[in-house]
Amino acid sequence: MTPRTLQWAVTMVFAIREINQNDKLLPNVTLGYIIYDSCFSMSKTLERSLKVFEYGFEVQKETPCLPHAVIGTSSSAISVALSHVLNSLSIPLVSYHASCKCLSDKKQFPCFLRTNPSDTYQATAIAALIEVFQWEYVGTVAADDEYGKGAVTQFISESEEKGVCIAFQEYLKKSRDAENILNIVMKESRARVILLFIREPDINPLAQQLVQGNLSGKILIGSDAWINSPLLKNPEYKNIFDGCVGFALRRGEIPGFPRNTTSVDGPNSPLKVKPMDMAPSEFWEMTFKCTWNVEIKIIKRCTGREQLDGVQTEFADVSELRYSYTTYLAVYAIAHALHDIYTGDPDGGSFLYKHFPNTTKLEPWQLLYYLRKVNFVYNLHDVMSFDENGDTSAMYELIIWKIDHDGILQANIVGSFNSSEPLGKELSINKNAFLKSGQHKVPSSVCSEPCSPGMRKVALKGGPVCCFDCIPCSDGEYSNISNSNNCNHCPDYFWSNNQHDSCVPIPEEFLSLSDPIVVTLLLFVLFGLMVTLAIGVLMYYYRNLPIVYATNHKQSNVLLISLAALLCSSLAFIGPPTSITCPIRESSTCSCLTVTVLNGFSFWEFFWDIWWYGINMTPFIAHVILSGPQVVICVTWALVGAPHPVRNVQIHRGVLVLECSGDSPAWLACVLTYLGLLTIICFSLSVQTYKLSWIFNEPKFIYFSMLCFCLICLAFIPAYNSTEGKFSVATKVLAIIAIAEGIQGCVFIPKCYIIFFKPKKASNHSIPTLSPLSSLPLSSSSPQLPQTPSTQPQFLNSPLPLPNISSSLFQLHAPSPQLSILPPHFFLFLTLPITREGKKLPMSNYTT
Repeated sequence: MTPRTLQWAVTMVFAIREINQNDKLLPNVTLGYIIYDSCFSMSKTLERSLKVFEYGFEVQKETPCLPHAVIGTSSSAISVALSHVLNSLSIPLVSYHASCKCLSDKKQFPCFLRTNPSDTYQATAIAALIEVFQWEYVGTVAADDEYGKGAVTQFISESEEKGVCIAFQEYLKKSRDAENILNIVMKESRARVILLFIREPDINPLAQQLVQGNLSGKILIGSDAWINSPLLKNPEYKNIFDGCVGFALRRGEIPGFPRNTTSVDGPNSPLKVKPMDMAPSEFWEMTFKCTWNVEIKIIKRCTGREQLDGVQTEFADVSELRYSYTTYLAVYAIAHALHDIYTGDPDGGSFLYKHFPNTTKLEPWQLLYYLRKVNFVYNLHDVMSFDENGDTSAMYELIIWKIDHDGILQANIVGSFNSSEPLGKELSINKNAFLKSGQHKVPSSVCSEPCSPGMRKVALKGGPVCCFDCIPCSDGEYSNISNSNNCNHCPDYFWSNNQHDSCVPIPEEFLSLSDPIVVTLLLFVLFGLMVTLAIGVLMYYYRNLPIVYATNHKQSNVLLISLAALLCSSLAFIGPPTSITCPIRESSTCSCLTVTVLNGFSFWEFFWDIWWYGINMTPFIAHVILSGPQVVICVTWALVGAPHPVRNVQIHRGVLVLECSGDSPAWLACVLTYLGLLTIICFSLSVQTYKLSWIFNEPKFIYFSMLCFCLICLAFIPAYNSTEGKFSVATKVLAIIAIAEGIQGCVFIPKCYIIFFKPKKASNHSIPTLSPLSSLPLSSSSPQLPQTPSTQPQFLNSPLPLPNISSSLFQLHAPSPQLSILPPHFFLFLTLPITREGKKLPMSNYTT
């Protein structure tokens, strides 16, 4: 018998004597008792219990008396075995210490009741504590019996619902298993919190292994069986149990209980013990370091007059009356049940008086019936009663062991748990008491560090749910909380930021005025417009020069205006697409291109007169006829099938491309087909005429301008298809600028060069001009062309010396099937009559 268990026994004796002296509780009834030490042995417990049940015990040395109730034991495993024996006799077993959840099963243990809480509440309290500090990775070590297995099973069930995963689950079968458990604890080093559902005798071997492994950084959670044990005060275990936390029974107060526990005063004290039980003698020897054995000469003799007042022992310490108090309540529960039996109303609802009026012979099962219904208020102003499982409500104190300023490990109460409180408010805790010196937060116990916002958890294959990797959220997804299992998709037109912890509006992509590309393009457009304006002014200023008039400066002005309009049409592609700019982008550009191509080819006076099926047309009429269909298609496209602004998020991830879309591709196909047809015709004609010798090489410039236009269009196709977003729009603008300035460079820049750097050549009055298509004799198979009056400028009709015109100056290529690209019935007849003094030169001066 240890000092603690002896104190429990003395408490029971004190309660029985107090009840026997109470005139209001069980008057005229005296309670008897007999005490046996189980020695934490199941075999001894069963042996002594069966002996008592068989022979009983003497009462006032007269007749043997069989016990009506049993109070005990401190071990859940022993209580399970003892309950099976008592069930057959219907003798109630009231425990003050056994907390195994299994004992709540009334089908197996109908006669078992207890005044201490079940492990169900303790497991719930520990799970709540772990949830408060967010310990997610916990290891468990339990005794290999009903107490340990039942408590751990309950704890795992409740903790896993709160997101806790178990690092390891081991059972301590024997003392030597502590070494194996140490290896497991060291292997799972990430589990900083270890729950120990073990018995008090298992503390020493396990603590020794923890000391050898230098595992002082662990947070141990103890069960009520050992969390308040004096073994923790061993200086050797100081660093191991520093910070150890657990729930212990609430301390009780026993009025009148002797402060110095003088109920035991040696073998000759009023508390007599039977010879077979030498526990008090052993306690006396252990406390005062003496012996009752007269044969032992080495140790001093015990006299029985030693005083316990000046000795600090666990037995004499009544400041922590926990299980002593539950023992006290067990005795009073039985007393109140007996009181209800003996004070029942014969005419009222007393079960015993109604069915068994002879109360002089009380049966144990009768006591069990009333014991289950007992209800009284004890000295702490709480109600003592049993529920349908024979359990009482749980009231725990949260204890933490910390090293004080003197370097001594002391227990401190830092919280409480009351199962009768509303759900979620059972646990009350002082979190600051868990902080050690220099700490700002309680250490965590996780398998993997928490995933920060912007990341999500990915479970490790084959590992616990608490072990995971953290990977960033994908683009367009976010997580704004830690340890997120999934990433959320950003709303439409929103995108995740760089940290992926929130969504921001998707940056819009278009040709903005602040974009360096746009600035560069605008500079080119401005340059082209300035050059166009300069050329126009120059052509007007030198309009009377032969080089200008020879090519019809009015038609040149029309070409310059169309080039300026083409450059200005590119401005519609700048800025965000709107309902106004989208319809005029492609349509206006295509219209300007068509007019420019026609003007660029036909402004030369050489092509003024076209005979098509006998119709003589001026350039204006020809332009209207050829460009009219294109203009009509473009206007209809802009009004009926125009594209509209759209937001495209498919081109670039994380970029909202503003573009014009939604129109039918048939419109663009029609426009480009017509433009391409005109381009092919004009380019083919320029190819057939560029070898005609002319003093200013006009055919060659026309040819080069058309060649430049075609090359730019061919280069635009792969460039446009290889770009996306704003770069594809910039490609369009660049192609428009290149076409406009290319035609400028091929048609007008040579004239400007001659005007500024070769003024004599520009003012040469000996320039032959092109006369209307009239004088060339044609073959008999060719249709006769009507003659039109010539409108030559005065200075060209004046008598001037004309040099000998050889075949190298002018060459006429008569129409032939090899040169014509038009249909067979469409022939273009060109004649170059050279005039001097108003007279036509003879045909001998030509080379045909």
